[in-house]
Amino acid sequence: MQAGRIINISSISGIRAGVGRAVYRSTKADVDTLARQFAVEFGMRVSRQTLLQRQNAATPDTFEIPLAHLTHSQGIQNSHCSQNPLRRHGNPEEIAFTVGILTSKNTGHITGHTLPFDGGFSAAGLYNI
Repeated sequence: MQAGRIINISSISGIRAGVGRAVYRSTKADVDTLARQFAVEFGMRVSRQTLLQRQNAATPDTFEIPLAHLTHSQGIQNSHCSQNPLRRHGNPEEIAFTVGILTSKNTGHITGHTLPFDGGFSAAGLYNI
């Protein structure tokens, strides 16, 4: 059997606190914690019979997808971009590429991590930059 990988898609909301949406933010933080927990529990039992070898979480920020336009007003989207060092939203291809990196054979020693791919939003802090 070949070892597998699980990549949970979380949210930057699980890393950064903010006003409102406490349930959403806490459940996304739980997804990140689950990635770490599974990495420890399954990583310690890796053998030829183990299907799960690596567990990670990817945490996107606001991306140009239809759901973002339904859940965030244009004002919120513009405000979000103004706090992002790249000053733009990500695109679906960037999500696919990031997940592809985490599933690559060349990243076999990465497990139990949460990878923000957010244009620097999580690094920027709470202030407009």
